[in-house]
Amino acid sequence: MSWLRAWLYSRLTLTLTLILTLTLTLTLTQGSLPTLSRLNMWGTGEGKCPLGCREAGMLKHILCSCPRAHNEKPNNRIKWRHDSILLAISHAVNERVNEAQKAAEEKCQLAVDTHELHVNPVCETQPPISFKSEAGTAFSVPHGPPPLEDVFQVGGDWQVQFDFEDEAGVSKPFPPEIAIVSGEGSRPDGVMWSMATQTVVWIELTSPWEENFTKNFNIKRDRYNQLAEDLRNGNHVGGLKWNVIPLYVEIGARGAIHEHSWSWMWRRLGIWGKAHQRLKTAVQDTAIYCTSSSVIVF
Repeated sequence: MSWLRAWLYSRLTLTLTLILTLTLTLTLTQGSLPTLSRLNMWGTGEGKCPLGCREAGMLKHILCSCPRAHNEKPNNRIKWRHDSILLAISHAVNERVNEAQKAAEEKCQLAVDTHELHVNPVCETQPPISFKSEAGTAFSVPHGPPPLEDVFQVGGDWQVQFDFEDEAGVSKPFPPEIAIVSGEGSRPDGVMWSMATQTVVWIELTSPWEENFTKNFNIKRDRYNQLAEDLRNGNHVGGLKWNVIPLYVEIGARGAIHEHSWSWMWRRLGIWGKAHQRLKTAVQDTAIYCTSSSVIVF
């Protein structure tokens, strides 16, 4: 009987946990969570923010706007959510870069084996075009660069750097081989670059209240616009003119995705099919988990 009771207890605990998790997730995403401001409307408590900033304790304020939550030390729950989502994106990006570089190496090796090398150090993604002269001599000309839908298809030297703090709380600077910059608008959340193709891609992530998707997109675009223009015009290291691809992504505090910016990101990075679905599920689940944990702490 003791084993049967233990088994029943474990099943009951698991069922209750699932019910509570589902209930919390639904009330959170639907905005019906009994926050302090809502309880105040029902006649319970004063309805102020539990961190003591004296603002109304609404869900939007608690999850995104509270200045005390933004400045928490040593653990900032809003930054924790942001960095956790960014970590999921970084895993997908590194996986895609490794996949693309492996494919490039295989194409280069195939070119060596078949004696079809060209002067261009970047392996061609299409076979050369065959021609015949008026004298009847056959010759071939390699294709020009293919249209860049997936930026990692060209160049085999891609490097990846994401803005995660080390144990001392220090972040890496913007890659110095591209530009020596500092201050606001100088350090996106993730940077990918190829010296061979002089292409730099950056990702800037925001995890705002869903109604502020467009507002945050415009803020981040304006913040990094000067850096993008300077790089395109060759105003930094060595006077190199970079092909700059800025990607601004918004994942809502309750797991919603800003589809416009999201679609642009995964298409440009070439994260398709099952890899895309895994990434989308990961960022949504991570946002909901971090937010749910923050609400429980409050």
